[in-house]
Amino acid sequence: MKVVFQYDASPGLAQELARLSVGGISIAPCPEGDLPRVLALMADAEALFHVLRPITAEIVAALKGQLVHAASQSVKGAAEAVGNAAKSAAGKVRGLFK
Repeated sequence: MKVVFQYDASPGLAQELARLSVGGISIAPCPEGDLPRVLALMADAEALFHVLRPITAEIVAALKGQLVHAASQSVKGAAEAVGNAAKSAAGKVRGLFK
């Protein structure tokens, strides 16, 4: 499962996202202001985690039915929340095909 983490991640947060990218889950950080990269990453992603800024109509149009989780909590702990939610969603998706 590929998750796009749309936030201006610090090197430490990017490292934590990489640590959480295990077991078939890939979390790709992407700066908030880099719309071309967000749209490119969303082409084969199953989920979008967007922190702080509102999701635009252009991003919603690119979703094609993928899961969207808007994190309204502080960035501290957001990486862990992304990892946990991605694992949960991946398990549910895998359960559909058993």
